[in-house]
Amino acid sequence: MSAVGSALDAGIYFSVGDLISAPGEGLPDHLTHVPREQQSDFLCALCYVILIDQVMYSHFRPDYAAFQAMTRYPKMDRSIGWARTMMMANPYEAFGPNVLASRSINHVTTLERFELWASFVVRDLAEFFSTNQLGAATWGNVREAMLHDFDCIAGEFGGVIGYQLLRAVPFVEE
Repeated sequence: MSAVGSALDAGIYFSVGDLISAPGEGLPDHLTHVPREQQSDFLCALCYVILIDQVMYSHFRPDYAAFQAMTRYPKMDRSIGWARTMMMANPYEAFGPNVLASRSINHVTTLERFELWASFVVRDLAEFFSTNQLGAATWGNVREAMLHDFDCIAGEFGGVIGYQLLRAVPFVEE
């Protein structure tokens, strides 16, 4: 099993470098199990689970343990190996030029796929936080936290999620 596969299965950390395909340099391709035509979608889904995990950890720390127990989402760092101090990676680093170029994935195509994913994910987040009681982590509060977190809405990809969050109707709790 690959390092990424093990990390995903165990709900632990992996490095953004593990997403780079460099078999010519003697490094394993950790996404060999993902068909090439689906790798862009895989990266979009991975980005979103890392993003919401980081939002919960950063903005709803008292509710994070319950959220983590429910989701078991992976954590992406930017360290190389276990010898360095782990530093969490921005979820959008999954679309970094080294990752996309190493996999021959087109940036524009990935951004288009990300727009489709953003629409789905925002609806999914609204449903998740509307049906699961996680303390202060209600849909309205999570949506507002994401909209006011520069790391969530910065850059091309962040702008896409920010736009979908703005379009989303805040859930009115009964």
